[in-house]
Amino acid sequence: LHVLAIGNIYRELRVGTPRLFLQPEAVKRKDEEGILKVLQELPEPVRTRYHDTWKEAHEGKTQESKIARQLDKIEMVIQALEYETLGAPRSRLNEFWSYVRPRINDPDLVKLLNELEEERESISRQSQ
Repeated sequence: LHVLAIGNIYRELRVGTPRLFLQPEAVKRKDEEGILKVLQELPEPVRTRYHDTWKEAHEGKTQESKIARQLDKIEMVIQALEYETLGAPRSRLNEFWSYVRPRINDPDLVKLLNELEEERESISRQSQ
C-alpha cells in the first residue's frame, strides 16, 4: 500500500494532479506519461517493480490498490477543506465533495469522509 501511495504522491508532485473535468482516457494517458518520467530516474530492478505496482494500483484489482485509490480521493477533499478554511468560496469547492462521495466505499474511509464533512459544516456555520 505504501508503494502505491508514495508512487502516486511523487507522480503528482512531478506532473500535477489530473483535473476533474478531463476525460478518463486523458487522465490515464497523463498518469502513464507522468509515472514513466518519474520511474526513468530509478535503476532497472526498482523501476520494473514500481511500474508493476503502479499498474496494479490503476487496474484496481487488489484490496490494497482499491484503498490507495480511495485515499487519493480523500486527499482531494482534505485539500478542498483546507482551501475553504483559508476562505475559498464553498460553492467553488462543492464539485470535489460531489466527485469523491460516491467513490468511497471502504467503511473506515466512509467514516473519515463523514468526519471531514462534519468539519466542513462546522467551518461553514462559523463563517456565517
